[in-house]
This record gives sequence, structure tokens and C-alpha cells, in this order.
Amino acid sequence: MAVLPVVRFPDPRLKLVAKSVESFGEALTKICADMLETMYAAEGVGLAATQVNVQQRIIVLDISEDRSQVLCLINPIIIKAEDEIVWEEGCLSFPGVYAKVKRSAKVKVEFYDIQGERQEMEADGLTAVCLQHEIDHLNGITFCWYPRNCSRSITCANCCTVPYHSLFDSTRSSTRTWTKIICFCGKNMCSRE
Repeated sequence: MAVLPVVRFPDPRLKLVAKSVESFGEALTKICADMLETMYAAEGVGLAATQVNVQQRIIVLDISEDRSQVLCLINPIIIKAEDEIVWEEGCLSFPGVYAKVKRSAKVKVEFYDIQGERQEMEADGLTAVCLQHEIDHLNGITFCWYPRNCSRSITCANCCTVPYHSLFDSTRSSTRTWTKIICFCGKNMCSRE
């Protein structure tokens, strides 16, 4: 297993829509193992393949403290969603940025497992939030691209709060144009590496 580099904002690859997985086998198993290793190394609870520059519809999750609830979902689709929940989310592609996001409280997801068998699962709470967050990544969407869903601000882990609209070039927000986020404390929250 290998720890892969995480694609970070403002990298335009975060806007790419992943392609469906067509082939199941050793290569897919390795990608999933590397994604899990990367997620654990970054102390995350979910990771989409697009976040490690693999443009395939793969997500991994593990919300447990002891790394015992591993989920690897191939070509996941939300087929049912109900109720609402607001959850403060972070993202490995947006280090130090957190936003309260309105999501469905319960979801039903159809997917394929690592062996290529069709599965369905129902989830609520943190698992439901993570599934929606990671599936959004596969569609080229991040949690901060929905200001109507976010609370009125995102939080700088360094010190304070910044208006969420500073994420966008207001004249081109429909095309998801990147701009820098610079907190009032002077910390550049989303610089290129």
C-alpha cells in the first residue's frame, strides 16, 4: 500500500467528473488499498478517488475510531434520500476549512463492492454525510461550492471566520473559477503547493 498525494484546492482536477469503473480486479483492489492508506495517514474518514487524481467512481470510508468499519464503494449512486441534517464538514482537499452543510439525514446507496457484486446500503448520521460528501467529489463538486447549503461562513482553523463567498470569483461562480482564500489573520488557507 502507498500513501498517495491528495489533490488540494485550488487544483482544477477537483472539478473533474469521474468515469465509471468498468473493470474489477487487482488494479482496483490496489487503488482502494492505497486510498485507505492515504485517508488514514491524513486522519480522514472518507476519500474519493478524484482527490488522489484517480478519475474513477470509487470512494472509501471508515468512520470508526479503530479502523474497523471499512467501506469501499464502486460506482456509488444515491437512490433515496430523506430528512435533513446540518453537519460541520471538513475536507482533505481543503485543509483547515470547515463549513456547516445541509445534507440528507438518511440515504440509500446502490454500489458495487470490490468483487464487482451489486450492493445496496442504508445510512444515517455521519455515514450518510460522508457518503454524500464523497459522491459529490466524484461529480466534480466540493462542499464549499454550495453556498446555499453552507452556513454563512467557513472557519479558518488558525483563528477566525471568513465569508464563504470569498471562495469564488463572483463574476464567474457558475463556472467554479478558483480564487484564493486569505483569512483576516493573514493565513493563506488554500495556497498551491
